[in-house]
Order: sequence, then C-alpha cells, then structure tokens
Amino acid sequence: MKSLKHFNFILFTTLILSCSSNPKWTTIETKGTCAARHECGFVAHNDALYLIGGRGEKPVDKFNTITNTWSALKNTPIEMNHITPVSVNGSIYIVTGLTGNYPKETPLTHVYKFNPEQDTWEIIFEIPEDRRRGGAGVTVYNNKIYVSNGIIDGHTSGTCNLFDVYNPSENTWESLPNTPTKRDHSSAVVIDDLLIEQNVNVLIKVNTSTPLYAQLFSVHTSINEFSPLIEDTEVYLLSPTRNKIDVIERGKLPVSTHLDNETKKEITLSLNSDFSSITISSVNSHKGHSKKDEQYDRLTFTDYVEEDYAKYDTESFIDLVKRKKDKIRYKKELDALAEKIKAKQKETFENNAKAEYRVTEVEDYTYKINATGRYGLDTYFTFTESFNAKNALLKKAGPNYIIEIGKLIGGQIDLEEKERNRTANVYVQNARSFNHNITFNIPEGYTVAGLDKLNKSVDNETGAFISTAVIEGDQLIINTSKQYKHNFEPNSNWNKMIAFLDEANQFTNEKILLKKK
Repeated sequence: MKSLKHFNFILFTTLILSCSSNPKWTTIETKGTCAARHECGFVAHNDALYLIGGRGEKPVDKFNTITNTWSALKNTPIEMNHITPVSVNGSIYIVTGLTGNYPKETPLTHVYKFNPEQDTWEIIFEIPEDRRRGGAGVTVYNNKIYVSNGIIDGHTSGTCNLFDVYNPSENTWESLPNTPTKRDHSSAVVIDDLLIEQNVNVLIKVNTSTPLYAQLFSVHTSINEFSPLIEDTEVYLLSPTRNKIDVIERGKLPVSTHLDNETKKEITLSLNSDFSSITISSVNSHKGHSKKDEQYDRLTFTDYVEEDYAKYDTESFIDLVKRKKDKIRYKKELDALAEKIKAKQKETFENNAKAEYRVTEVEDYTYKINATGRYGLDTYFTFTESFNAKNALLKKAGPNYIIEIGKLIGGQIDLEEKERNRTANVYVQNARSFNHNITFNIPEGYTVAGLDKLNKSVDNETGAFISTAVIEGDQLIINTSKQYKHNFEPNSNWNKMIAFLDEANQFTNEKILLKKK
C-alpha cells in the first residue's frame, strides 16, 4: 500500500449538499387559509412564505412566519404553473414555468418580478425562445438565478437538459453547458460539503514531477486524457497517509491549450492535362482532444489490433486457436468482415470528402491510415486520402481560369446579423487549432494572380486567423491557422471572436486567377 502515496483519487461533482443531522417536522396552528392549488411554487422571502401560481389564475397567498397568519394578495398576471419562484435582492422572480391547460401547456415567454411589499408585478425580460420551458430546477447562487433541465412542450414532449443563468442585476440571460441528464419536474439546490454519490466521477492523479491523469479507459483512450468538459473543474483530492485514503484536499484539473488540440491538413492540389478535373491529396493529422472522434469514426479493429499485439508482446486471437482448420476458417471470416467494413467506410468517407471540399463528384477515392495515434494524447492520428473531383473549384474565364482556392479550408462560421449581438458568454468544448498547408501545382504555361487577398492576419486574446501565400518555383504555397485560444470567453470578448471568425469565413470566398502566359 506504500505506493498509494503517489496517487490522488479525484472526485468532481455537479452538486454539493449538506443538511441538519437531526431534521424533524412540527405541526403549527395557523390563522386564515390559502387558496387550494397544485403545480404551484412556494418561496421564502424575508419573514414570510409565498404560495404562487398553480392551475388557473390564483392569488398570491402570503404566510407570515411570525404571526402564523395567511393573507391573500393579488392574482398573478397570467396563469403560471410548474414554476419555482426564488428570492433575490428584495424581490421574487419567476424565470421559468408553463401556462395553459394540461397536457399542452406552453412555456412562459418572459421573466416576471414580484414586489411583495407593494403587491406589484413587472415583466422585465424576454426569455430566449429556444431556452423556454417549465418544470425546471431553479436555484440562486451569488445573486444569480440558475435554471436546470425542464420540459418544453407541456406534458407531451421536450424533456431537456438545458442549463442557464439569469442575472437580475444586469437583466441578462446566459446559456450554459447542458446538464448530464435530461429530466423534468426537477429541483436544484446549492449547499456545501456532502458529495452525492450518483453525481461523482472519479479520476486518478499520479503525482509525478509532471502529474499524470487517468479516467476510465476506452479502446482508444490515452493517459492524461479525460473529458474536456471537466477541464479547469474544482475537485477533491483524496490520498492516503499509511494504508487508507484519509486525506481530502481541494484542487483543480488542468486546462489544455489550442496548441495541444490540433487538426492539421497538408493538401496538394493539381489540375489534369485538359483542366477537366482536379486531383486533391491530403495528409490529415489530429492530436489531443481533436483526434478522438476521428479515431472512432475511421479506425476499425484491423487498423490497430496487430499494433497492440506487437506493442504489448501478446498473441493474436487467431494464434491462440489450436486446430489448423479452425484457424484458417476464423482468419477467412475476420478478413471478410474487415473487407465489408472497409467498403462501407469508403462510401462514408467519399461523402465526407464531398461535403468538406464542397464538390459534387468524386472519382478514384483512396484512403490509408498512416498512424493510429493511440499511445499518447500528444501523438497524431494521421490518415491520407486522395481523389479526383470533376467540375469543382474551377471556372473558365476566357483563356484563363478562376480557382476557388479558399474553399480548401472547409466550411467556416458565417454569422447572421442577429448572432452578432450576444448577451451570453461563450463556451466551447476545448481550445483548439486548425492548420492548413496547401500546395497548388501551377500548370506549365500559366501564372497565378490574386495572392494579396490570401494574406490575412487577425490575432487577439480570444483567437486568430492567419494566412500567408507565396510562389515558390512552380508551386503556390498557402498556410492558414485558425485558433480558438480558450474554452471560455466572457460575452465582452464576443466582438474579438467575431473578428477572426469573419476573417476565416471571408477566406473561403477568396479565389486566384490562373493566367495564360
């Protein structure tokens, strides 16, 4: 057990809770009555409790906890059910709920503010249309109102895992990363010190000079690989003194950078002799968090199992079969299965290439895995693909040709006008970069014009889009780099992000002119 001293067991949780060690219920005598109701809300505010909403239009009933007396206030402005009112900064807020008849209730469209002392209601904010729901968990933390889960379409459909925060002081709404599980008619609390087992996830931290982290492994998982969604998360570090884990400290998980999570493409572009088609060949490399989805989409067991056998000095399944006839049969069946899977993959990858390069016809498609990238998060998963594209990226202009060279970096974010005004903070899965090296083989007898528009540079604290273009001999060399430098940006930085997003999108519209000498 001595080796345990080199490890921390890490717990991170979405809910922290404590409560009295000896809770009990007491019945009290009250004066007055309240209106009968269900699917309503109940909230403590100052020295009173308020019963609000329910099926039909109901008065607000106030219970004075000092005199134990009920009294009726005015009705709510509209029917409100499936609400969770909260008290913040001297007022009561309704930030989510339903209205209308069962089972097709509709979500409230606005945030309502209730002043109990004056018995008045205000409509103060229009909830974003795609964040409206009822039956959600609502709680207050640092004077902000957090809304988790809920149901969108009454009692018919739309149970969701949305997560949002409304700031009453600034009257702003922000969408947060979704909760892990969809649920409705839910509750939420923010208290401290007791971890709820079902919400706990466990990692192992190895306390080497540069700490190593391990989460539950899957077939392509590497050491130091854990979900990017929990990067920078506050955690509990559990470690032993002698023969048991009895030390608990607080810590924080590391955060990867845009340099750690890279997609890199080396593309070679050539025209055939009569200019009727273009040959595109690309070497595609992915590392860090950028490679996981690619590995699961593109690797089959035949791409890596022999590599594993060699690395770990183990025998293959076929080698362990004793009977020669069975060994031959199993080998034949596995090869046939692998060939069938590869054929299906090829069809999928051809369609992916059409979409990425925005071409309609692909011929002579080939594909090869160069490196699996399975033995380290910082190693590249690399594959090569090539194909001929007809009637793509090329337009004749008299004796010259226009080439839509910018499309080779793939589709980019094209922001609509309404998306340019943003109140919510920006969350992305992880920082990352996309780097392209494009080599265009210039046909004999032609020159290239239009390079000035291919040289761009926007680089700020949030990200970058940088491109350069030069002629080297009979080749045009273009390098581009698009970077998301952080996994989070406050909404105050949105305009800085727009700057490099727009520049990247504009690059896809750029063209070169192939001029006849």
